[in-house]
Amino acid sequence: MLNKLKELPAGGFIVSGSCTQFEGLAVDGVFRTDAEGVPDTTFHSGVFWGSARDYLPLPDGRVYIVGNYQTNHAANDTVRLGRFLRNGSLDPTFGIPHFSLGLLPNTGGLGPSVARVRPWGAGHLLVTGQFQYVNGQPRRGICVMDTTGVLSDDFDACGVSSFTYSGITNASVHGLVTDADSTHYYIWGTYTGYDDGTTNDTLQRFVTRLHVGDISTSAPAVANEPLFSLYPNPSSGAVTLQLATVPRNATLIVRDALGREVQRHRVTDHYTTLTMAHSGVYSVEVWDAHGRMATERVVVQ
Repeated sequence: MLNKLKELPAGGFIVSGSCTQFEGLAVDGVFRTDAEGVPDTTFHSGVFWGSARDYLPLPDGRVYIVGNYQTNHAANDTVRLGRFLRNGSLDPTFGIPHFSLGLLPNTGGLGPSVARVRPWGAGHLLVTGQFQYVNGQPRRGICVMDTTGVLSDDFDACGVSSFTYSGITNASVHGLVTDADSTHYYIWGTYTGYDDGTTNDTLQRFVTRLHVGDISTSAPAVANEPLFSLYPNPSSGAVTLQLATVPRNATLIVRDALGREVQRHRVTDHYTTLTMAHSGVYSVEVWDAHGRMATERVVVQ
């Protein structure tokens, strides 16, 4: 059985499942395939137990894998957030964070787990899931860390409270999204109450809308600072991308309305001209070595 699949920036897929063979070839609990679904025999994650719940692939072939799993590369540990190299081994330059449930009562016996990981501003990761402490510091379901695995102070006063149903207790944030005009965040999960560092709203259940800038974190100002602009928008076909600063080893990816990659360019200047052959809505993404930094939409008429 396959549990999770995600397309990789360079093509192909990262896949997790409970199978030991796929297309007649031996695979680990997390494996990589090419675009046709053939397993990549050069990738060995060593995952033998548990499940991967989300991936954050990087343009250089590395990938963050989150969930609750064990790997032969760290046989004495259960990993909730790890960064894997292109060959599938753990990246030694990323310190694996320690997540714990603290004093939460019965959570079904699986322990803490991470549900989602996504880029958060430049050089940071937003991590959400079922946990109460990260590296010994209180973080109730949501935290931010840098790309070496060091926990930041962001969200140190925020988080969710527990929800119990049929004897099982949860206090988990499953994910976070930003609305179209970047004025609100929405978190969702299995919880009651959200504490923003000033007010603990005990009536919040499962979905919470947060005002950007009102939460106890310095990250929103970084995360919402425009990295680039596109003009004209709408366009008749030619679009100019203007970068405030040029990231090191940056890549520009254009996707159509179905999420298919239609263009890829190296970014070496503050200005890049794109030509779209067909009308429609496109997403323009800028990636650096750590992941996707920003995305903007452009309409071609």
